[in-house]
Amino acid sequence: MTQNYSAEDQERFLPESGTGRSARTEFARDRARIVHSSALRRLGAKTQVLTPGLNDFARTRLTHSLEVAQVGREMAVEFGVDPDVVDSACLAHDLGHPPFGHNGEKALNDWSRDFGGFEGNAQTLRILTRIEQKVYSTDGIAFGLNLTRTEWAGTPRQSAQLKNLTSSVIGSFVSRTTEATFEANPAKNFARYAADIIVPDEVAAEIAIFKGIVSYFLMSAGTKQGFYESQRLILTELADALLASNGRELDAFSKLQWENAKGEVEKHRVIVDQIATLTDASAISMHEKLIGSKRGAK
Repeated sequence: MTQNYSAEDQERFLPESGTGRSARTEFARDRARIVHSSALRRLGAKTQVLTPGLNDFARTRLTHSLEVAQVGREMAVEFGVDPDVVDSACLAHDLGHPPFGHNGEKALNDWSRDFGGFEGNAQTLRILTRIEQKVYSTDGIAFGLNLTRTEWAGTPRQSAQLKNLTSSVIGSFVSRTTEATFEANPAKNFARYAADIIVPDEVAAEIAIFKGIVSYFLMSAGTKQGFYESQRLILTELADALLASNGRELDAFSKLQWENAKGEVEKHRVIVDQIATLTDASAISMHEKLIGSKRGAK
């Protein structure tokens, strides 16, 4: 389906020579890079709604992303756009979420509020363009996964509203959205900016209701507030400890960024980037190493 996309649409920020495998499109290369990325694998140990491993109902950022990708790919086929473009955007949409889900996002945003704050979708772009170590220029500058121009347009724009619902309800949302989109775009050209996805008001309202139910009964229940507070404390204390360590406890990539940081704003951003890459378990382990052991020694 790449006939609907120009050569410009398939350009990369840092030009690359082709692999010689003509059967594989540039958009298929994008998808492969995301599938094989460390950031995607780490989603398997990051909170979606419930903390991974607490029960047999396995639901993580990774399972959610796979479900969104399946829905998105079918919608792409329906609209006649390249399925790999939509699939890739769906797989990548949560890469920037930190440990402990939205609770962790709040903790990091509070900690870095005076230095630019933190937001998961913006962090996804940082991962794709810099932090995920795949492509470097000849002078050693990191370009992340160096995805195509079309994928950059898709990743921040794709909709992640269809989640935490049964398959029948998702099917209803998708079918009504598909019908509304076709009605609003009689030319039937859906490549890149040629058309917008139209979500009917009643569908958006139903999604909001379901999200509210999940938030109220699973994420905002009074019995869980102490648990959530302890998660936020872990990330806040970890951020303070990493900042105080002056780069000594950072991974190799973050340590290099720390050494090249100019001023406090950039140093705080390095700390946020480091913590955001951690899984729930690795955040707890690092916290125990840097803070817990000191408490035990008192």
